[in-house]
Amino acid sequence: MAQQLSMDLCEAPQEDVCCETAAGVMWVPANQCGAGQVLPDAMCEDEEPGLTTCVAFQAIDMAALPYTMNTGVTLQSYLGTGPYTGVPTSNGCSTVPVDGQRGHAGVGSDGPVTFDTPISSFYILQLNVQEGDDLTFAEPNTITQMGCDPGGTVGNAYYRVDLDTPQTTVTVQDIDPGGGSGYSYMIAECVQEAPAVCCDGAQGPTVVPDGDCAPGQVLPDAACMDDPPPPPPVEVECTHWTLIDMAALPYTMDSGVTVSAYTGLGPYLGGTPTDNTCTTVPPGSSRGFAGVDSDGVLDFDQAIDELYLARFHVQTGDDLFTSPASVSTPVGCGLTGAAGGELVHVSLSAPSSQVAIQDLDQDGGTGYSFMLAECTEWTEL
Repeated sequence: MAQQLSMDLCEAPQEDVCCETAAGVMWVPANQCGAGQVLPDAMCEDEEPGLTTCVAFQAIDMAALPYTMNTGVTLQSYLGTGPYTGVPTSNGCSTVPVDGQRGHAGVGSDGPVTFDTPISSFYILQLNVQEGDDLTFAEPNTITQMGCDPGGTVGNAYYRVDLDTPQTTVTVQDIDPGGGSGYSYMIAECVQEAPAVCCDGAQGPTVVPDGDCAPGQVLPDAACMDDPPPPPPVEVECTHWTLIDMAALPYTMDSGVTVSAYTGLGPYLGGTPTDNTCTTVPPGSSRGFAGVDSDGVLDFDQAIDELYLARFHVQTGDDLFTSPASVSTPVGCGLTGAAGGELVHVSLSAPSSQVAIQDLDQDGGTGYSFMLAECTEWTEL
């Protein structure tokens, strides 16, 4: 049985608009926002998060492990000498456990630490530094000094360490025998972040607290991001080719593709092109051959979708065909010392690890010779 509903349930749904309400700027249905309260949509859209940097740290007692940091990562163990007592006192940006202990790294005496999961970055407090005691790690990395001064002896400082490859074990080292007896350290965690800018500093683009960078040195945020936008593509064209001796296979090209084998008549020694301004031909090279009902087959170690081919001894009707089918385009490089020669770029209709070079026209000559080629010199357009 039909039921009668209120009119509001049959009205068309209202689109949301950005509205200035008593509770703040937010999205609301259009019929709930007065005309004078409607704002541009951009004012309600989430802004891209800006850069931040750590401005306050918690040093970790190296004798009280395991310790789970606020990131959820657990510092499992310290495997060096000590740990030793004697750490700086806390200040406004540096909190150090009372009676906490420190690890040590000296020449020939590393101080490895282990985490429960691979990490790509971490903070460390370096202590008791003497001239030549450079903060070093066995794992490839980038080190950035932070702005917090922990106090204590000269040289004490917090650093951010970004590892090239995530690691579960990080080996803290002192590899300079000209320094002191080594240095102490404590792994640390960030406990306060602040808005930051990307600054063109002495070590290149660096994230620093907002206000710590001269206006003329401020860079776009992207310059300091882990994955900056890729540069625009550079257009290039090939300007020089090297022909490949068909009797000297397998042959690995600069592209990393290996020409594994040639199957067909020959290969025949001699009768090949000679060097000119756009080609290099190995001395004493041999050539492949394609004739009617006599394909010259090239095998590769992986599927390819294009190749360069030098063909010569071409007579009327000796048209280039391949299997898989292809489109051939002359590259504008003439061959020297071989009749009817041209160098072409061959685009296959489908990737394949085997390409048959063919002559399908029975009204042509006896067939034609060919050599595979690779581009060995590119020029920007």
